[in-house]
Amino acid sequence: MLSCIEEYLDSFPKAAIDLVRLAKEYWLENSRNAPELIEGRIKCWEEHDSLVSMKGSKSSEVTCMRIVICVLYENIKSGDLIDHLEWFIEIFSMHFPDSDSLILQSLQIHFPRWKE
Repeated sequence: MLSCIEEYLDSFPKAAIDLVRLAKEYWLENSRNAPELIEGRIKCWEEHDSLVSMKGSKSSEVTCMRIVICVLYENIKSGDLIDHLEWFIEIFSMHFPDSDSLILQSLQIHFPRWKE
């Protein structure tokens, strides 16, 4: 998910970019802890809700915040993982319609037996 977001990071609002950096530091660099990730998720939801009240739920900024929220969960139960990934792919590909090959490439890296 992070690799997909990073390809389109210039399209995200500043608040989202800072939170993507936090998620990257947690997931890939192991330089953040779970409470920091949780705090980031709370900030992301607050920014999301603020943007919804100012710009409406269908604005680009709101969608970007929803996308970022996906990478700010530190403990997804195995039974919820597929739903979580499916939701990410759905909103990401609707917001970035030219991202299908990027998503597929990412899935193939993490799930080598993945078939188109």
